[in-house]
Amino acid sequence: MDRMIESFLAQYKAQGACVGIVDHNGQWKYKKVYNEAMCPHPVAEQSRYGIASITKLLTAIVMLKGATSNWWSLDDSISDYFPSFDRRDIRIHHFLNHTSGYYPQPRTTITQVCHKTGFMQKVHDCGLSTEYMDQAVAILIDQLNAEKKQHSYPGTHVSYFNDGFALLGEVIRVASPYVHYEAAIQDLIFKPLGMHDSTTTYLDVNKSDQTTFQYYWNEHQCIEIKDYYDNAFALQGGGAAKSTLHDMGKLATWFMQPSNDMLGQLETHLREVGYGSQYGFGSQYIQTEIGKVVGHAGSLTGVSSALFINETKTEAAIVLCNTSDIPVQKLALMMLDTTTKDTPDEVSWSLEKMDSLCGSYGAGEGYNVEISKESVTIEGENHSYTTCEFDYIRVATGNNPIYLKIIFEETDVIGIRFGLRILEKTNDKN
Repeated sequence: MDRMIESFLAQYKAQGACVGIVDHNGQWKYKKVYNEAMCPHPVAEQSRYGIASITKLLTAIVMLKGATSNWWSLDDSISDYFPSFDRRDIRIHHFLNHTSGYYPQPRTTITQVCHKTGFMQKVHDCGLSTEYMDQAVAILIDQLNAEKKQHSYPGTHVSYFNDGFALLGEVIRVASPYVHYEAAIQDLIFKPLGMHDSTTTYLDVNKSDQTTFQYYWNEHQCIEIKDYYDNAFALQGGGAAKSTLHDMGKLATWFMQPSNDMLGQLETHLREVGYGSQYGFGSQYIQTEIGKVVGHAGSLTGVSSALFINETKTEAAIVLCNTSDIPVQKLALMMLDTTTKDTPDEVSWSLEKMDSLCGSYGAGEGYNVEISKESVTIEGENHSYTTCEFDYIRVATGNNPIYLKIIFEETDVIGIRFGLRILEKTNDKN
C-alpha cells in the first residue's frame, strides 16, 4: 500500500499528507506520513490539517442531537430562526441534504465580510465573535434573498449548497445553549470523543506549529501560505474544522460502534446525486464493489480531506492533505480496496434530446461547461463524449471519465449535475 499511496500523491503533486485505516476497535491497521522531497515544511503524524467540508458531518451530528433535545425540529423553517430570510418553505432538513433548490452561489468569504463591516480578523477570531457572526448572517441572507432562481422545489434535487450549512451552524448558535458554533462542537463532539487537537477557530491554529502550511498550484508554481482565513467560508458550519489523523480516527471509530446509530440517522432523506451515489444529512453514500461506503470529502485552499467508512462499519479510511485539488476521495476508496461499482451503459439519444442538451452551463461558484453535439468543454478544456442511459453523458478525460447527469424538465434541459452540484443552463446552442 505504501507504494500505491506514494505514487498517487506524487502524481497529483501533493506536498504533504497523513493517511490511515482505523478499525471499529480504534486500532490503526495502517498509517502513512507522506512528504514531497523538496517541501520546506514537512508534516508529521501529529500535524493538524483543515478538513473543509467534512465539517458538514459535524454540523449534521449536532443538528440531530439538537432535535433529540428539542432545541429545534428538522422540519422547522429556517425563517423561524432568521425572520429576514424570505424563503419560509425551506426547512432545516432541506439544508442538511442540499435540497433547498438553490443553484451554487458565489462564495462569501470571511475576508469579504470583514471588508464590508470593518471587523479586524487579524485581531479577533471570527469563529468566536457574536458581532462578526451577526453581521455575516445578515450579509448572507441579503444575498440569498436577492437570488430568485431555483432549479427545483425544496426537497426535489440535491445540489451542493455551502451557504445552507453556514446557516445551520448559526441555527446552532442562536437556538442551542451554546454561545457559538465552536462551543457546541467542542462540547458535543470533540471533548466527549477525546479529539483534543481539533477546533473550528482560526487565529490560534494559524499561529500553531502543529498546524500545517497550505499549498496550491498556480500553473507551474507551488504557492505556500499559512492562513486558514484564506478563502474560508464566511460562517463555520460548512467547512471550518481543523483536525489531526488521530482525532479523525476517534471520530471514525465512534461512527463504527455497534451501539451508535448515528450513521443510520444521517441516512434520513437520502437523495440521488449520481450513478450509484446518494446524499443524506451531511454525508455521501457511494455504491462500490464491496458495498455502500459512507463519509465525506472536502477541499479548500491548501486542504484536501476525506473520511469514508465501509458498509460493515469495520474499517474507515482517512486522508488529510495540505495541498489543494488532490482527489483524496478516490484515494480513500482505494485504501478500502474498492472502486465505484458499474457505470451507465452507452445508448443513442434522439435528435430532439441532443438539441436540448447543447448549450452553456454555469454556477456562481465558477464552474463553466459548454456542450455541443460533438464535444464538451469544461473550464476551457475540450473533450469528446458519448451519451448513456438514465440521462448521463460520459466525458472522456484521460483515465478518469466524468459522468454528467442531465436534468430534464419534461423535454427541456434545465441543468446538468456536475459532481454534487447542479449547474444552470444559461443559453442554448446549435
